[in-house]
Amino acid sequence: MRRSIIPVGASLLLIGCAMVTGVDEERVVGQIGYPDRVVIESPTTVKGGQLFDITVQTYGPDGCWSDDGTTVSISGLSATVTPFDRKSGELCTHAPVEITHVASLTFNQPGEAQITIKGRDGTVERSVYVE
Repeated sequence: MRRSIIPVGASLLLIGCAMVTGVDEERVVGQIGYPDRVVIESPTTVKGGQLFDITVQTYGPDGCWSDDGTTVSISGLSATVTPFDRKSGELCTHAPVEITHVASLTFNQPGEAQITIKGRDGTVERSVYVE
């Protein structure tokens, strides 16, 4: 009988912590620089009218952070990409995490296109040539 007391006690302790702290969920624009590096992968040349992907790395301070989508806005030869991360209040590791976001874009006219990546800690510009 004593064996069941420990698991029940631990369960009550965890439930009590959740009741005090609550489930903490938060959606925020991702941090794109950590500590001094920005990881964005994109092609240098693309074909007009064809879909292509760019990859943006964001960073969370601990294991509570995960990918929560990416928005893309395109006007002519200009695009804005905003990665979002979500913090959950579950039990988490203390190690920083890298979060990969993939955004799909299409430019319909030829020329040099500008892609702006908006992060919580600033913006980064990339150029791509559209054939």
